[in-house]
Amino acid sequence: MMSFQSIQEVLRFAMAREDTSRRFYLDLSRSVSNPGAQAIFEALAAAEARQLEAIRLELFKIGSTVPPLEQTPESAEARSSPVDPQIRQMSAPDALQLAMRKQKDSFRMFAELMVHTDNPEAAEILYNLAEVEMRHLLKLEKEYNALTPHRRNP
Repeated sequence: MMSFQSIQEVLRFAMAREDTSRRFYLDLSRSVSNPGAQAIFEALAAAEARQLEAIRLELFKIGSTVPPLEQTPESAEARSSPVDPQIRQMSAPDALQLAMRKQKDSFRMFAELMVHTDNPEAAEILYNLAEVEMRHLLKLEKEYNALTPHRRNP
């Protein structure tokens, strides 16, 4: 299990996770042909970007700064990296299922980290992050159920 020495470490870890999610949703939005699914993934990418900015603000409040996404080497690399060919061939329901699995994993990870921290401030941050992941999961489940009324969500 991961352990953090400071709030700054928690926030930087969360930023990395949120940026990975943002890029994942952008890849999905470019990969699926269903316009509704594209819009969902673009909205989720935008939500992840807002979460990144909120985390950046928290870092600023404690005296730490982080360059904007456009200035980080990882972001330039991510923008130029090709979309995974397996993702490109997914149907909209399959892409939604993949996104739901990733959101569940993120929720569980933040919740487990929260339970295992001794720092109340870190626990609150991790709780808030888990809550955001659950909201994203619920949105994905709603869209999946609307797109596939004959199936049950996974």
